[in-house]
Amino acid sequence: MTTPLVRIVDDDADARSSSSFFLSMMGLEIKEYESAQRFLDEDDMNRPGCIILDVRMPDMTGMELQVKLNQKNCRLPIIFLSGHGELDSAKTRCFGFSSEIRET
Repeated sequence: MTTPLVRIVDDDADARSSSSFFLSMMGLEIKEYESAQRFLDEDDMNRPGCIILDVRMPDMTGMELQVKLNQKNCRLPIIFLSGHGELDSAKTRCFGFSSEIRET
């Protein structure tokens, strides 16, 4: 049986490191990616787990990555993080989000 993997996709190295540390203390296996493109290039999306995804990143945003994942028929659950409060409730419902957690 394959161990589930928590993927952290965030351009902020401190945020990635902090999230990774916290989740690894809970016994979870973690893989960090500094960009959406790096995630697309390197991740095995067939491995069970989830994605913790920053909304605002350069080059490709979290929302743009989600569109690409949908096109690839990737069904990994996504937890979006935003330190900027820019998640529009109408837009998130359109993308199929069930709830929002905002960083403070």
